[in-house]
Order: sequence, then C-alpha cells, then structure tokens
Amino acid sequence: MSIIFDPNFGILKQNIKSIINIKREYLMQMYNVTINDDPSSVYNIIATSLSIVEEQIINELNLFFDRMQPVVEFFGSIQQHITSNTITHHGVIKALLNLDKVKYANLSSEADKVKYT
Repeated sequence: MSIIFDPNFGILKQNIKSIINIKREYLMQMYNVTINDDPSSVYNIIATSLSIVEEQIINELNLFFDRMQPVVEFFGSIQQHITSNTITHHGVIKALLNLDKVKYANLSSEADKVKYT
C-alpha cells in the first residue's frame, strides 16, 4: 500500500483526513478491522499525529519535484553548467580528481556498465 506515490501519477497530494481514511480502509480490507470515526479514539489520535507528518513529507516531496521541472530556475541553472566537458569521460575523471583524497582516477565503460578505478 502506498499512500503518497502512485506509479501512474507520481506523488499524490493528500490531506490529513484522506490519509486517515486510506489507512482505515486498508485495515478494513486487509484485517477486517472496523474503526469508527470518533476523534477521541486511540486509533484516531495516533493516526492524526502520524498523518500530520506524512502530509508534511508529501508537501515537501511535491515542492522538490516542482523545483526539478525543466522550466524552473533551479534546473535551468544546473543545465547551464552541463557541457561536453563535464559529462564526457574526461569531465568525469576531472571531477573525480577534484575530490579530496582522490589521487588517481580511471574510467572505463561498456554497454550498461561504468567502472571507476
């Protein structure tokens, strides 16, 4: 069961009430457990607090993916730095050598495989 991700639509926007209802329905279908809608029940107290965190995670994931769209300034600024010098074998080796504690770098590639030594 995935509350936040749908393979066809990506990250789903959910509010606290819908998250609680999805969990309640899941418990009913999988374990034949019926939970009433009483806000003072132990289940609803725990489920509400967890759903608040889940809603925050969903919102942050949506914000992250919105920022990663090709038309957004963040992605555009990264795109400006992508050149043939940064994505070729030479560029990758140069980037590896710029890392601390890396003295030597060798890069070989085959179909579907890249090896760093």
